[in-house]
Amino acid sequence: MKPPSLTLGIEEEYQIIDPQTRELKSYITEILSGDHLLLAQIKPELHQSIVEIGTKVCNTPAEARAELVRLRRQVLDLVARNGLKIAAWNATSVCGRTWASWRNAC
Repeated sequence: MKPPSLTLGIEEEYQIIDPQTRELKSYITEILSGDHLLLAQIKPELHQSIVEIGTKVCNTPAEARAELVRLRRQVLDLVARNGLKIAAWNATSVCGRTWASWRNAC
């Protein structure tokens, strides 16, 4: 029996921020009015200050990493046109544990 082929894809969300004030900026409309080939992998979220990217289906972790680097650069370039930056954060707990409990367990 042939083993299953495994693939992976990664999604990330970023906040669009003003680098001086660090306030969230509503800028997704300007991003979405750009390159339609890029827009297949850049999507709006509920809030106008958040943008989501998603890699294509990748066959290896190295391919997924290259996709992430490419997409992050493109988003950075798009928001930089208006002097903005992106920020990423994660507040997810794993199996009900907080980051502090994981950090203390290490």
